[in-house]
Amino acid sequence: MINIQNSRIVFYQDGSGATKNVTVYFDFDPATKKMYVVPLPFFVRKAATGEPIFSLTRYKKSDQRTYGKCVFDVELKVPDEARKAVQQELPDYVFAQFDWVSAMAFFNYSVPGEQIELAATPSMYGENKVTFTVDLSSEDAVKTFIDAFHSNAGTVSPFRVQYQLSALSTLPSVEATVSYDAAIAIEYEKQTQQKKDTWGNSYTVITGVKKNLRQSGAGKVNIEWKGQPPSDELRFRVEEWGWTTLEKMVSQAIDAAEKAATSDTPVSSTSSFTQTFVENQIIEWSITTAAELDKFDDKTWAKVFSEVDLRQLVVIFETLGIFNTQDGAQPVKRIDVTVDYPTVATQTFSLYPTAGGAADVGKNSTYTFTANGDFKAGVFNSYYTYRYEVIYEGPTKGFKSPDITANDTRVVFNPADFGIRNVKFLGSAIPFKGSEFVPPGSDKAVSELVIDFYFTRPEGVKNKADKQIMKGNGDANALVFSSFYNLPLENSYAYRLTYHFIHKDGTTSVLVQDSTPAFGSQNTDLQVVTMPVKKQEFTLMARKVAGQGTVLAELTVQYKDPQNNVEESENFSWEPDWKSSIIPRSPKWEFYAPQNLDAAYYEITGTVFYDEGERPFNGYRQSAKKFSLTLTGTELPPPSVEVDTSRVDWTKVFKINVSLFQMKSLAKINPLHLSYYLPVFPAGKKESQAIRKEVTGEQQNNSSILATTPNGTSQPVLNKYFYALMADKSAEVSYWIGVQYVHNDGTPDTYMPETPINRLVVIIPADGTSDKPTFSHQLVSLREGAEYTGA
Repeated sequence: MINIQNSRIVFYQDGSGATKNVTVYFDFDPATKKMYVVPLPFFVRKAATGEPIFSLTRYKKSDQRTYGKCVFDVELKVPDEARKAVQQELPDYVFAQFDWVSAMAFFNYSVPGEQIELAATPSMYGENKVTFTVDLSSEDAVKTFIDAFHSNAGTVSPFRVQYQLSALSTLPSVEATVSYDAAIAIEYEKQTQQKKDTWGNSYTVITGVKKNLRQSGAGKVNIEWKGQPPSDELRFRVEEWGWTTLEKMVSQAIDAAEKAATSDTPVSSTSSFTQTFVENQIIEWSITTAAELDKFDDKTWAKVFSEVDLRQLVVIFETLGIFNTQDGAQPVKRIDVTVDYPTVATQTFSLYPTAGGAADVGKNSTYTFTANGDFKAGVFNSYYTYRYEVIYEGPTKGFKSPDITANDTRVVFNPADFGIRNVKFLGSAIPFKGSEFVPPGSDKAVSELVIDFYFTRPEGVKNKADKQIMKGNGDANALVFSSFYNLPLENSYAYRLTYHFIHKDGTTSVLVQDSTPAFGSQNTDLQVVTMPVKKQEFTLMARKVAGQGTVLAELTVQYKDPQNNVEESENFSWEPDWKSSIIPRSPKWEFYAPQNLDAAYYEITGTVFYDEGERPFNGYRQSAKKFSLTLTGTELPPPSVEVDTSRVDWTKVFKINVSLFQMKSLAKINPLHLSYYLPVFPAGKKESQAIRKEVTGEQQNNSSILATTPNGTSQPVLNKYFYALMADKSAEVSYWIGVQYVHNDGTPDTYMPETPINRLVVIIPADGTSDKPTFSHQLVSLREGAEYTGA
């Protein structure tokens, strides 16, 4: 583990004679004499010729959408000159390799009228190679790229690549607090909104957040140093770590809101939060490395630049992630991919996971499929068909996929596609008995943390559930859950955390964080677990409809967590200040409670007074995942759908996945894309991003509910709540529901049959009876003026 308080800058001269520098970190254990040099981004070059993996193509005849395309590979390397300078300056130390926890790469470039930051995911092994593909939407953009990379003056392009990486470390003598103010973010969004959402839909979520979080003032990072003042360099780095950490947290919140589609701009569905990090807490330390890209001389340019008559189909096929099993073995030998497209003969090529070689050594983890475009009536055909076969090492039987039709420009194979899943849990700042994180004067400490882990297994294979016990913080006490089925897994998993406390008087107690679904990373999976007791926030908001809005809200809001017998309460007497904002917010209610979002809920009672009258709330409930309630001038308060799982036959059923969503219109769902409405995409199927975009574009307020086998008799089967949207001045609620049953013995999944319940309470049957995904449309009429109880 790197020591962020022990680093230095080493200067060197590159091949052109320019003075540059690299950062060197040292290990926490000085006896190891290990040093870690931060690498720099460079073009990937062919081993035999030194030519860059780069192509820029101009289309002579444009289809008015794309005028050219640029594709290139970048990797991280420590230049030989830098390595030599470091060894000379530190002769007693040995080079060590960073153990990266996460990585993201950004390509920054300018075209006329626009500054663009494009994000892509590196390989997470070897040199962290990444492929960027850029569609050029104008002739001016093509010319800009030609000028940027063809060396008519200078050797360095104005375009640059930046890697944002993280490695584990511990926080120095500071208390760091990061916070996000959703109210400021929403106001900023309204001021800067153009054709696309500046936060959620700017190429990827993270690029929008990076651009706007500091500029808007919605984010704050407060660093309080303790003891001896730090160096200016360490102070700056910790400050930057705080901002990077906040960017990740906000990006995750906006990404979740975008998937839920609760509004046209995802940022308006986020809620404020604050998180504090303490001294010696294990953190993901952020490391940023960047460099301008090279320009090419005339000889090289002749090989990397081309012109063709019409637009081409260009698709990147690649493997991302660490394909090793827990014992370090690499079970996948290769993936043979076959592609069909009308303008070329069938092509077959092989991908080699974790291959670190250059493109001309015969074994590579990336392949760029290129074909002349197929045009019908002048319209470019972006659809192609591919299939793949997994070849395993040894006698293990391989896997052949069906034909897959897609129009994605990038096809990614990750370890879960081949049955490989490794998830590491690392304790950080948990007050285990005898540790420094037990607060002075506390009457209790954590004796152990029990982790129940749930794999999403292939169809027809018995479920694999695992349980392990964590006894302390840090890497020495980390736990790894591994699966290798030799069949495709779905790329998500779930886990439940149960904290066991021992009190000074000898008594014991437990605190449960209910089953949490997690979407597996395309790289590697690390879950850093801390104490779940955190500051919670709840806010009332108001919005006018047809000029009518809330005058006064007299409400009692209760936070209830039946799994941990926790209840908190707050009384609101709030008069919205319409002069201050078009969406005014009440003062925040802040309280401390276990962050058990998948089991806790808010219950709201009282009366809201509008310009046109008053509306009662009588036990309205909403999931604790939603930290706010918006009051409008609608005829009735917003409804909540209650999902009752008490009748599920848990002796047969391992878990249920409930998909609840609303449609932007009353149109029926597309029967050809049923898998895309499921909360868990089926194992063994490759998801088309184009179809996913089409389906989510039809949906709004998309929610996924996971319920797993109760953890012993002390853990009740909990009801779940879905916040439904209702049209202004309407007394009807329209929503869709589908339930997928996963069985203990590995028998095929079943589904709840189509059932027109037409109620706000959905009682999930004991088991499914349909063998195909089925979704029921519910249309609930609410009696005007009735007291609303939320169910």
